[in-house]
Amino acid sequence: MIPTKSFKHSEVNSGNGKSLAVLGGKGAYSYLAAKKYFSNSNNTYLPCGSFEAVLQSVEQGKVDYGVIPIENTTSGGITEVYDLLLESSLSIIGEEKYNIRHCLVGLKGNKLKNITSIMAHPQASRQCSQNLKKLASATIHLVQSTAHALDFIVSNRQRNTAAIACEESANLFGLEVLKRDLANQVENITRFLVLAQESIHVPLSVPCKTSIALSTGQKAGSLAEILSNFHEANIPLSRLESRPIPNKPWEQMFHLDLQGNISDQNVETTLSLLSKQCRFLKVLGSYPTEDIPITHVSEYC
Repeated sequence: MIPTKSFKHSEVNSGNGKSLAVLGGKGAYSYLAAKKYFSNSNNTYLPCGSFEAVLQSVEQGKVDYGVIPIENTTSGGITEVYDLLLESSLSIIGEEKYNIRHCLVGLKGNKLKNITSIMAHPQASRQCSQNLKKLASATIHLVQSTAHALDFIVSNRQRNTAAIACEESANLFGLEVLKRDLANQVENITRFLVLAQESIHVPLSVPCKTSIALSTGQKAGSLAEILSNFHEANIPLSRLESRPIPNKPWEQMFHLDLQGNISDQNVETTLSLLSKQCRFLKVLGSYPTEDIPITHVSEYC
């Protein structure tokens, strides 16, 4: 069981600066989301080459927290992160929703018509797929992070190469915006998770979300039975996604976000009941949340 440390949400940013692991480092979207969530300007950032490396850095005590994307309004959930959370000992202690405005950026003085190569993280490329098709003269190159793409352009003075990034990231590297509003959808929001070795206790007065993962086996109607528990307890869900379980054909792992605090007796009782009905159940974290639209369980039952 993960040890619990009790503190209010605001206390995450109190005292000395924190050390944070993020994908890619300076200029990456995880870096920008971490800057928004952790307001202390004395924070230090550890750039990581993969989502797995972010989690490992926190697990091994190299940093205080990790910030990692989990889902986007355009491209959906990031399956690799779902899988990593199941194997990790870390706990979700917060979330940050970052409005991403993808742009095409390059060296100052460049013209869009001269761009023959575009560097992009796979998620950014997916979120801009429709508009990228219109740039027929440019070849898309997928890279491990937005920060990697920006650094490559600056270090190699690549005048025929652009990167998908936001304007703030471009400014950090002294680059220029060549084209704005590159995303498929005008509202393009990525939700990031804040991970720590210890879980937190959230006061019942603070709006709270609890994330869990569970599997029900192949019994007919098992998911409906699980969801009925939330309906009867009047606990709304804000997210329900499924992932295939490796080496178990037709079996699914379900990831749920429920609007409630694990310290609340109603939530605790419901999860205790679920643990007896499910083949597998893991609480990924209970943490302060922003206001979000609620999906009532009754819609599924």
